[in-house]
Amino acid sequence: MPTAVAVGATLPLVICTAVIFWLSSIPALTPPNLGVSWSDKVYHAIAFLGYGWSIIMCLIGWRPAWPDRRVVAIVLCWGALFAMSDEWHQSMVVNRSAGWDDVTADVFGLLLATATLPLLRRLFAQLLRRP
Repeated sequence: MPTAVAVGATLPLVICTAVIFWLSSIPALTPPNLGVSWSDKVYHAIAFLGYGWSIIMCLIGWRPAWPDRRVVAIVLCWGALFAMSDEWHQSMVVNRSAGWDDVTADVFGLLLATATLPLLRRLFAQLLRRP
């Protein structure tokens, strides 16, 4: 039987997945320009930084004893597969394009998320200790 912590830790992943899918469904989405030619890559990295954090929260909620190496491997594999499926999805949306450069930016965001794993473990532990 799932605990309330595990179910609660899954919610951000479900929301993040839905938001990324929804944003990918918008034809001709043009986020604000950051003044560099690769602005969209920054947005990809930020989105997948959040996505990586949501995967980490889910995994820590369900399997807190898993070693960091396993969590990192799952975050990178799961996240990269989702990034590729997201690009495939975008290739079917009018006025949207897909590319490996976007997947690369997504994986960069996932790598940033995994770099914060020790901090997230401590934060999660503190949140669970509160009355």
